[in-house]
Amino acid sequence: MVRDLVGTISREKAEMGILLTMAQPTGPMLKEAASAGFYTSPMGGKHPTIQILTIADLLDGKGIDYPSRSQRADLTFKKARRIVSEVQSLPFSALLPIGVDADRTDDDSEDDGTQD
Repeated sequence: MVRDLVGTISREKAEMGILLTMAQPTGPMLKEAASAGFYTSPMGGKHPTIQILTIADLLDGKGIDYPSRSQRADLTFKKARRIVSEVQSLPFSALLPIGVDADRTDDDSEDDGTQD
């Protein structure tokens, strides 16, 4: 499985690959993953090219070792400027369905068992 992942990463020119498994990885799997080397991010961080994680690892809080937001060179997207207005309104008016009284509360709709 790891050998296939290494081949896929090479063919697709991907930087890293993650193998998620139910069982603990075997020695040969770990050796194959280690032989893939490391990815060096543009900001200088080194991360294993192939990482093997189990479901138990994820549930225990172990995460994927990848370039964090502070390390990434965000060359693709520029963060948009946030516009904050004091009052935000919808471009349409909200209408209630037919037969619904806007002044009626949930308490008004309960049947108390008495007849009028």
